[in-house]
Amino acid sequence: MILPESLAPDGQPSFSRVIAAAWAVFATNAKTIFLFTLFNSIGTCLLIDLPQYYFASYSPQRIIGCAIMGFVIFPATIGPITILLAARIGGEAVTAAAAIKKAVSLLPRYAVMTLLNIFIVCALSLLLIVPGIIFAVFYIFATEALFLRNYGGMQALLYSKRLVEGNWWVISGFVFIALAATYGLTFVADSLLATLIQDDLPAAFLTNIPVDFFAYGFCSAVSVLLFLTLERAKGPESAAETAPS
Repeated sequence: MILPESLAPDGQPSFSRVIAAAWAVFATNAKTIFLFTLFNSIGTCLLIDLPQYYFASYSPQRIIGCAIMGFVIFPATIGPITILLAARIGGEAVTAAAAIKKAVSLLPRYAVMTLLNIFIVCALSLLLIVPGIIFAVFYIFATEALFLRNYGGMQALLYSKRLVEGNWWVISGFVFIALAATYGLTFVADSLLATLIQDDLPAAFLTNIPVDFFAYGFCSAVSVLLFLTLERAKGPESAAETAPS
């Protein structure tokens, strides 16, 4: 069991403590996480890479595949991982089957939340890039708010925003490092596999496996820990302010 308050000794999340705790949680649950992320990698290959390989980047088949990935396969991957990691951090016993069942039941809420998130961030980005970036960071914990606190739609976005307020620069630092590490791993894996495998499709699939394992495994552990840490620091008023009247 990890105490979230120990990760923010001065009121703000400590980078070294969060990363160390996330690695411990990630390593302990690596096998289960890998199976979930492998499901996502297979989905990406079949629904996105395969249509692009045989048709085109903007073919109807690939567009439909992207929609299925974004609203079904991805949340069915990240949802159970989020629920399981939060349970492990809190010392609770939750089975993979129970996590999957809960995540699947929340897919409609996830779809609404995601559409709202995309609309708001894109609308702000049309004004200037900066507002879009600011609110993208504000809404970074919407997935945790949905799968861990059962908030849906705008409530999940507002709950995330309240947690990030006052900690925007710290959280944006974590986001930047996570993105840089993910893109760096993608570049290395893609370059290495391209020299070993001439066919683009299997190379893309094999690249997705370690990238998904890191991005949706380790980065999810970091995100869940940050969510719980900020939630503990903010206190129950955050939930009270976001709850429906």
